[in-house]
Parts: sequence; C-alpha cells; structure tokens
Amino acid sequence: MNEIILGNLTVVLAIITGLSAWLGKVWSSRISNLEKAQLQKLLDDFKREHDKELLSIKKEHESELEFLRSHLLLDSENYRVKLKKSEILFEKELDAASNFLSLNRKIQPKEISDASERYIDDFGKLHNRIKQVEDGLGRFLDEFGAIVTQEVQSHIDSCLKECINLVERDHYGDSWANNDIHNVYRKLNKIESELIKIIRTQSSTT
Repeated sequence: MNEIILGNLTVVLAIITGLSAWLGKVWSSRISNLEKAQLQKLLDDFKREHDKELLSIKKEHESELEFLRSHLLLDSENYRVKLKKSEILFEKELDAASNFLSLNRKIQPKEISDASERYIDDFGKLHNRIKQVEDGLGRFLDEFGAIVTQEVQSHIDSCLKECINLVERDHYGDSWANNDIHNVYRKLNKIESELIKIIRTQSSTT
C-alpha cells in the first residue's frame, strides 16, 4: 500500500515539476516578448524623434547654405561690376592725363633763362597766350571734367582765375602782366604732375 502511495506521489511530483517547468518557459517567453516589444517601441520612438530632429537640422543647414550661396554669388557679381567700373575709370583717367600732357606741351612757351630776354619775348603776347590757356583748359574740362579729382579741378580753376587777373592787370597798364603768365605755366606743370601721380598710384594698386 505504501509503495502504491509513494509511486503515486512520485508521479504527481513529476507532473507538477513538468508543469512548473512548462509554465516557467511559457511565462519567461511571454515576459521576454513583452520586454522586446517595449524595447522595440522605445527604439522606434527614439528613431522617429531622431529622424525628425535630423530632418529639421538638415533643412536649417540647407537654408543657411542657400543663403550663403546666394550672398556669395551677389558679392562676386558686385565685385565684378566694381572691378569693371574701376577699369573703365582708370582708362578715362589715363586718357585724361595723356590729353593734358599733350595740351601742356603745346601751351608751354620756349624756355628762356635770361630774365631780360624772357621779358622781351613775353611782351605783347599775353592775350594770345591767355586765350590759348583758356581754350585748352576749356576743352579739357568739357571732355574730362567729370572724372578729374577735386584737387586737379581746384588747380585748373586757379589757372583760369589767374588768367582773368592777368587780363585785368594788363588792361590797367601793368607791364609785368605779360611776364607773370609764367605763374600760370607753373600751375599747369603742377596739374600735369598731379595727374601723373594719380595714374602711378592707380597702377600700383591694380
């Protein structure tokens, strides 16, 4: 009898042990699947948020790059236009300097070192010389007045005023007015030097 009971208990224990092992595996599998699902959901949520952030950053950077690109193109075009204007201005300044040098060579009288001989040579030539200076400077200003510097313009104005002053002095009998035309010639040489200086300065910066 005892043997039968022990045998039954053994069978029951075996069944219980088997059921426990099976239930353990089932619950372990369910828990594992649940944890996996939860982890996967967390990963998916994280990836989704990360993708949104990356997309936002990408759009922001693309916008900044487009802004920089457009400004770079604009700056490049502005520089090209500015450079072209500088080239045109330099050509006109060079033309103005060449024109004035030629004009000054025609206006300047022959060099006479002796004061007495120069006084005799100047006598009676004032009005013709004044007209030559005024006409020459007038033509120069008509063509290049818009591009000469304020300093050059000031020197030219000074020459023209000196011419008017000499004519008035001659009108009132000032015999030295003829000789003082050389003050105008010296001012013309100063203008020539100033124009050459401008060209040399421009050339050294290009």
